[in-house]
Amino acid sequence: MWWADLGMLRRWHGRLLDDTERRRLAAIGHPRHRRQSTLGAVLLRLVVAHHRGVPADRVRVVRECPACAGPHGRPRLPGHRLSVSVSHSGRRVVVAVAGRGEIGVDVERLGADHPSTELAQWCRRESVVKATGDGLRVRIRDVRISPPSDPPRLLGYPGRPGLRARLWDLRPGPGYLAAATLVTPAPLPARVRIAERTASHLLTGDGRWPVAGHRAVRSSGRRTRRADGRRTGDPAGGGRERSSRRRVVPAGGGGGRAGGRHVPLP
Repeated sequence: MWWADLGMLRRWHGRLLDDTERRRLAAIGHPRHRRQSTLGAVLLRLVVAHHRGVPADRVRVVRECPACAGPHGRPRLPGHRLSVSVSHSGRRVVVAVAGRGEIGVDVERLGADHPSTELAQWCRRESVVKATGDGLRVRIRDVRISPPSDPPRLLGYPGRPGLRARLWDLRPGPGYLAAATLVTPAPLPARVRIAERTASHLLTGDGRWPVAGHRAVRSSGRRTRRADGRRTGDPAGGGRERSSRRRVVPAGGGGGRAGGRHVPLP
């Protein structure tokens, strides 16, 4: 999971998007919604570039709707064996990526209109229907989830009694709730966990990396040299950016000592 704030949006980010994506974003009337969607589209490309070592502006994203073939469906990555999901609310934007199964993520801002327990259940259900790809074709209330006081677990899904899914509550920061779901053809080991990271070092650079013409570097969590001589993980002005360290969240969203395995990328 890669987390971002609207304040991380930069002018140079628009260079990473193709014409289809620009047209889709230009059609969004509300300025804040357009900024949220723009940051999500940019972050998606930067995250794939980070994991795959390819230029971000050459990451092809297809959003074809299965119902009308319009450019507003679930994002797919032709040529990459990755499942991705994007969500945004308020100032928070998140991109989820997995190397196995189908991933779904949802983030919601807390408000006076909805109790936190009700909103938490909504996030869990929404992440499930995003992972299955069913979206509005399934009534979200028909997705049966464990009670808010229990660790998140899928109890039943309409029309798919054998659906295998692992759910996590995420940590989006104060004032927000979030959840993620991974749907897999085979059961996952009980101690599989996910990692939550800040995307600040991907988004707030000078725009020279990773785009076409500059070598992207696949990171393993350590700082490494990149094409312009600086190290990955360093901010554009030099120095060390501590916030880029990843935070590991055990299954179920709880804290404690790391003892499980990450959902791996191939």
